[in-house]
Amino acid sequence: MTGSEGTSSRGRRGHALAALVAVCALTALALVPGTAAASPISCKGHWGALSGDLKADVESDNAIGIAFACSQNVRGFTVVTNRDIDVFGVQAMSFAPQDHAPGVLTSCEGDIPGRGISCAADNAKDLIKAGYFVRSGIGFDVSPCVYDRSSAGALTASLIVSSANGQTFGPFPLKAPKGCTKKYRRSEAAATKKAAKSR
Repeated sequence: MTGSEGTSSRGRRGHALAALVAVCALTALALVPGTAAASPISCKGHWGALSGDLKADVESDNAIGIAFACSQNVRGFTVVTNRDIDVFGVQAMSFAPQDHAPGVLTSCEGDIPGRGISCAADNAKDLIKAGYFVRSGIGFDVSPCVYDRSSAGALTASLIVSSANGQTFGPFPLKAPKGCTKKYRRSEAAATKKAAKSR
């Protein structure tokens, strides 16, 4: 299933998740690089090409997959981006690191368009276990590594997590695929050159 512009009114939990997106987005902007290193929770992840069953969940020509894992149990997470998200998978699944057995399933919500999504288990007692990797998907109007005049650069994405006792930690940068920045610069130069010729 996919989050889209037609999403209807949210319940109490949905409003809480939407509020968390806004708070976490401000937190991500306010904290300087390196702050996450001092956190008692550490998380590592990346974003890249969408694969597997996530392709059916995120209907977009410019969709990406997000994957991460944390050193401690977490209750939920928020992905904050520097570009507007136009579509997202409404669920994110966690998997055991060794045999990939499914763990906690989380539900995701956010504004369309918006600069982030938040995901949490329907049961507040359910936690994403330490070491389990989480997979989710989001999509954009423009390819994340291609010049977009409404964005300051290639896509950047950060992760903020909520611990078992409700504290938030992060932001933890999600690693971009190799060559993304170079691809963006080439497309930006081409767009600038084209614009100059049309004057």
